[in-house]
Amino acid sequence: GRRGRVWATPEGNLAATLLVITKAELRLAATLGFVAGLALADALDAVVPKGRIAIGLDGGSEGKNRFELKWPNDVLASGAKLAGILLE
Repeated sequence: GRRGRVWATPEGNLAATLLVITKAELRLAATLGFVAGLALADALDAVVPKGRIAIGLDGGSEGKNRFELKWPNDVLASGAKLAGILLE
């Protein structure tokens, strides 16, 4: 996790590491986490059938997928954290 927080990955969850070597300009490097989050949210929205996310006591999604970003590095599904993206 960030800032000394524990990063827990319980059994059944997915944790992945990806190494990408890029020649992006230093001034653009700070935007890469945001771009990665947008790409993940867009990809999930494209492949997860509408209404297949049920989070919370009432199902939360009302028949629609709602993938969104929470600054600075989280991807949310119907308001619940689905993923975190860390770049170094």
